[in-house]
Amino acid sequence: MDGSSQSLVASMGTKLMDETTASIQEALFMCGCYPGKVDGKMGPKTKAGIKQFQEQAGLSADGVCGPNTKAALATKLGEVAARAKGLQGFFAGGGSSALDDM
Repeated sequence: MDGSSQSLVASMGTKLMDETTASIQEALFMCGCYPGKVDGKMGPKTKAGIKQFQEQAGLSADGVCGPNTKAALATKLGEVAARAKGLQGFFAGGGSSALDDM
């Protein structure tokens, strides 16, 4: 296979990733509910992560990322982003904690 054929195969391979599933996996990871690799495949780890998130959010844990789960993920991601922004300010500002003074 020449270089251009290898590039075509490589780019086709990345197109096979389900972007919706990859986004769900990334969101679950950010919420602490997905330990796996973001691969765009709806496998057992992704379904388990969805169920774990649903349980934590007080939803019916069916492993399906429907409208209620998506809404809860959006809310949780907003909370995570706000916490991350606060931490970013702490670290960028050279902040210290009580432990630093010990």
